[in-house]
This record gives sequence, C-alpha cells and structure tokens, in this order.
Amino acid sequence: MPVPAFLLFLMIVLILFLALCFFYFRFYKRRINEALVNASNQGKTLPAPFSIATILLVVFLLLAIILSFFAGLWAGHQILEKQMDEGQIDVHAFYAEVKEISNNAITVSGMQVNDEKYQGEFTYQLYDGLIIEYHEQAISIDDINEGDHVEIILLTAVNGYEDIFKIQLIRPHD
Repeated sequence: MPVPAFLLFLMIVLILFLALCFFYFRFYKRRINEALVNASNQGKTLPAPFSIATILLVVFLLLAIILSFFAGLWAGHQILEKQMDEGQIDVHAFYAEVKEISNNAITVSGMQVNDEKYQGEFTYQLYDGLIIEYHEQAISIDDINEGDHVEIILLTAVNGYEDIFKIQLIRPHD
C-alpha cells in the first residue's frame, strides 16, 4: 500500500520545523558563548529560543492544517474519480413533480417518462450545499414550489446507498 501524499508533505514540513529549531538553537548557543567570552561584545541581542520555537510551532501548525485540508480535498476527489471510473458510483436522473417541500425535505412524484423504478413518490432530505439550478443559474430551495417540474440527479453507491446530488428546476408551476 503506497504512502499517502499528504503524509509525505507533513513529514517534510515536520523535518523542516525540527531543522530550523535545531539550527537556531545552535546559533543561539554560539552567540551566548561568544558574549560570555567577550564581555565587551555589544552586538544585537537574539530572541530567546522558546520565543522562536513557539513562533515556529504556530507556523508549523497553520501549515499542517492548510496542507491537510487541501490534501484531504485532493484525496477525496481522487477516490470519487476512481469509484466513478470503476463503476462503484452511478449517476441517475429522473423527472418529477414536486408534491411537498419543507426546509429539510422534498417529496416528489416521478413522471411516467421515467423508468418504473422512478415513477413512485420519493422523499429526499435536503442538506446545505445541495446544488439547485434553473437554466444553469443557482437558485434557492425557496424558489421551488409545489407542482413544479424538476429533474432529480442521484448518486448511487455499489452498496445501494442513494443520495440526492442536484435538483434542476425544469418548468415552474403556472
């Protein structure tokens, strides 16, 4: 099993953090020793090692959080692409008439032009980030009313789990 790319990046950032701390501590120690030997040396003072270590730790944590976010986004996209290529996820669409709509659910009745599987009544949970469009323009769920004709696009996994992906308003109810 290959090592995930984000772990390699995380290790590189960790090694850089440790190297920076190590070299700064050595430089600080050398500077202190020179100051002790030459009491008249009035050079610039350096920040204490714990201050630098704290700043580097904060920077390291921020980098790790940002890196983890983008690595997770990339990894999730790769997994989704792989599953779709292997046929583990299918995309299904059917036409329906909106029967009832609430803040968190929509009930639709499949039209007769659909396969038999999608001709009954279905209720789907609505979630934040659900794509709802009319003529390729984003709209809100409040713009859909009972009696409107919509296209429901579903993602179906191999295990049978099915979830709504997108709602497209086809024809508003007159």
